[in-house]
Amino acid sequence: MALTQVPIELSSTPGIVDNSNATAITIDSSENVGIGITNPSDYYAENLVVAAADEGGITIESGATEKTYLMFAQGTSGQSAYRGFIGYDHNTSLEIMNVASSGVLNFITGSGQTERMRITAAGALQLSDVNSPNDINTAIYSNSDVLEFEAFGTNGAIAFSTGSSVTEAMRILSTGGITFNGDTAQANALDDYEEGTFTPAFVSPGTGAVYSFQLGTYRKVGSVVTVTIYLQLSTVGTGAGNIAVTGLPFATSTGAPARYSGTGAIHGTSWASDTGGLQGLIPGSGSTVITIYKNMCASSSTTFLPTHAEMGGGNMLFTLSYFAA
Repeated sequence: MALTQVPIELSSTPGIVDNSNATAITIDSSENVGIGITNPSDYYAENLVVAAADEGGITIESGATEKTYLMFAQGTSGQSAYRGFIGYDHNTSLEIMNVASSGVLNFITGSGQTERMRITAAGALQLSDVNSPNDINTAIYSNSDVLEFEAFGTNGAIAFSTGSSVTEAMRILSTGGITFNGDTAQANALDDYEEGTFTPAFVSPGTGAVYSFQLGTYRKVGSVVTVTIYLQLSTVGTGAGNIAVTGLPFATSTGAPARYSGTGAIHGTSWASDTGGLQGLIPGSGSTVITIYKNMCASSSTTFLPTHAEMGGGNMLFTLSYFAA
């Protein structure tokens, strides 16, 4: 069998030449290796430099069912010296690993070699501040099946921007409030949303009164509460006092402009007497009681407060909105 001779160039910069007697691999005096170039020391990664006129690369191959790794070691203490791996599992995926105790993967860009992103050993994706690139103050991670966004800088806000002009559409403040369209004022933030049920009741239904229905629902958006109430007595009992409803889920605001709130017309059927034009009003600061009125536009001699005796076996259905404290 004929052997192919590969000539070795002997000079101050040893190298291996190709079949055309041109230098293919160069080893300089600092033991830097260049493939396709003769000056590996002129490059940033000078230990091994692979150059090509057009497309080029390095191929690392193993068996079809084995994992293939490019390994990065620190020291010479065997396998324990390995700190980083870039590998391909032939059955699954491309893998990038940092097996050091900190286990951080850093992503660096730009001529200033600035860190822009890191993946921590805990699995959090942390991003740098574009204005202060050395500050890693934002994290994205999964916690118990919940995707969490965390801004742990001084202000701690998370903003969402849209459009080609990158216009802020929504912001979550550090206090948990939400603002819209670039507004960053806490005073304008939507800081609460809640909905649920409650049990409304008459303040003084009287002895022997029996409820057929006591249903209440509420929805709170910010400080605005909207309640829907359905009350009916199958037995009036001894109640002869004025009708008032209690049990609201939130007390009224203590602010003077918002402490009074009222309903529109209240729907009632099968009343013992004709009351006409029922309305409800929450009077005063910090109140949870709705006072019921009738004939609000009648003359001054009219009795404005209906009684339980007038209600009889009838019912009351109404919706009321008010400002909560």
